[in-house]
Amino acid sequence: MTIIDEIAAKYGLGYEEQQLMAVHNLTNDAGTRQGLIEVLEDMQTYISPDDPLEDMLRQNTKDALAHLRQMTDADFAALDLTVDFP
Repeated sequence: MTIIDEIAAKYGLGYEEQQLMAVHNLTNDAGTRQGLIEVLEDMQTYISPDDPLEDMLRQNTKDALAHLRQMTDADFAALDLTVDFP
């Protein structure tokens, strides 16, 4: 198990959450955990609360934010937030 796998398991990060974090980390100018939290919080304001098509995005964003708030800066720095395009 790699360090990235260990960190993902430690915080319960699923594949979708990791990819969401990777995509939005591209616009994280600070490159920090707090910077990504701010990017995701801003992005969350654009998700329609009444659109059932956006339910998964809304939930994944909520979950990713919860994990990021629990995570240490050192663990965040060790994550490989590279978008995994199939």
